[in-house]
Amino acid sequence: MAAKKPIKKKQMRIKTTSGAVLIADYKGLPFTQLYKNWREACKDVTKEDMFMEVANVPTLLVAIQKHGVIARQRYNKESLVSPKNPNEGGVEIIRQLDAIAGKQNDLSKDQLPFLRKLVAELKSHTIAGSETNPRNIVFSDPVINDDGYIIDDETVYGHYRTVRYRLWRSNKKDKETGNFEDVPACPESWYDESLDTAEPPMWQALYAPTANNNPLKSKGLLPIMEEYLKAVENLTYSGTRENPPRITSRTIAKDIYEAFPKVREEVASWVKEGSPFLKTDLTLYGKQASESLRTIRIEASTAEHVDLFEEILKLQNIDVDSIYINVTPLQCTRMALMNKDYADRLKSRTYAQRTAVNRRAQSKAAKEEVERRRAGSQGKKSKKKK
Repeated sequence: MAAKKPIKKKQMRIKTTSGAVLIADYKGLPFTQLYKNWREACKDVTKEDMFMEVANVPTLLVAIQKHGVIARQRYNKESLVSPKNPNEGGVEIIRQLDAIAGKQNDLSKDQLPFLRKLVAELKSHTIAGSETNPRNIVFSDPVINDDGYIIDDETVYGHYRTVRYRLWRSNKKDKETGNFEDVPACPESWYDESLDTAEPPMWQALYAPTANNNPLKSKGLLPIMEEYLKAVENLTYSGTRENPPRITSRTIAKDIYEAFPKVREEVASWVKEGSPFLKTDLTLYGKQASESLRTIRIEASTAEHVDLFEEILKLQNIDVDSIYINVTPLQCTRMALMNKDYADRLKSRTYAQRTAVNRRAQSKAAKEEVERRRAGSQGKKSKKKK
C-alpha cells in the first residue's frame, strides 16, 4: 500500500515593507485583502437592498460612513474620530482602513496598533443596550386604525420598514402617480421590539459572525479583524540568507556595527592587512563585502538588539531571535571606515598606493573568499581551486 502524502499545512505569508517575510499557520488571507473583500461586499449592497429611501446613501458602505461607528462626541487626539468630522467617526475609520489597504505590504508599523484599537472601539459598542450599536437604532413604529391613520406608535429597533410601516404607507397615495404607495417591508430579522436583537445591514457589516447574511455576503468587520489579529499573534519571522532585508540607511548600518560584535569582527576581516576584500589601492570591494555579510547570522541578546531588529524589519510585536541582513555596498564601505585602524591606514596611503591599478586577480580572490565563507556558513566545503 502506497504511503500517504503528508498533509501540507496552510500558511499565511506576509511580505513587509522591509522585504521581511512572516509566516503563520493560518488558512485565511492577509488583512489588506480581507478588508478589500469586505469593502467591496458592502459597496455591492445598494439602498434598495437595504430597504432605504435616503438619496445620499447609495450603498451600505456609505451608510456605515454616515452612521459613524463612533459615538457622537467631542474630538480628542486619543479617539478614532476625525477632528474635521467629529460626528462622523465612520468616515475616519474607513479612511484609515483604506490607507492601510492601499499599501502593498501587510503589518506596516502602524497597522496592528490601529487594528487593535479599532477592535476595542467596535467591541465597546456591543455592550448591552448601546445606543451606538446599529441594531439599537430607535424608530417609531406606527399603529394605524382601519382608516389608515396613525393613532399610536411603538418603539422598534434596527430598521423602520416594519410590517406596520408598510401597512401605513399602503394607505397613502403617491403625489406624482396618484396610486397607493407600495413600500415592501424589510426582512423581519432586521428589526425587533427588544434591544440587542435586530440584525439590520449596518449591524451585519460590523458584527455579523458569518458570511451567510441578507443582504451582505460577508462577515462583519469586527470578527474579520479579531480572527486576523489572533492569527498574527503566532506569526514568526522567516528570515534566510537568500532573502534578507535590505539595509540602505546610514544610521541603521552604524547602529548594527556598534551593537553587534559579530558584525565588527566581520568588518575587521575585510580590512585587515592582506585581506582579499581590499583592492590594490586599499579601498574596499563593497559588493563582495556585502555578499559576505549576508552569510552572517546576527542574534539578539539584549532588549536593545530586539528594538534594532524591529527597526530593520519595520515590524512591531514580532518575536525575532536572529536575522540575516543585506547591507548595501556603500553602507559596507562606511562600516569599514568605522574601523579606526583601517581608516588611519587609508588616510596614510602613499601616492603610489592611491594611484595603484587594481589587478583582476585581486577581484577574483575577493569573489572566491565570499564563496568560501558562504559554503562555510551552510556547512559545506568550498570548491578547491584547480
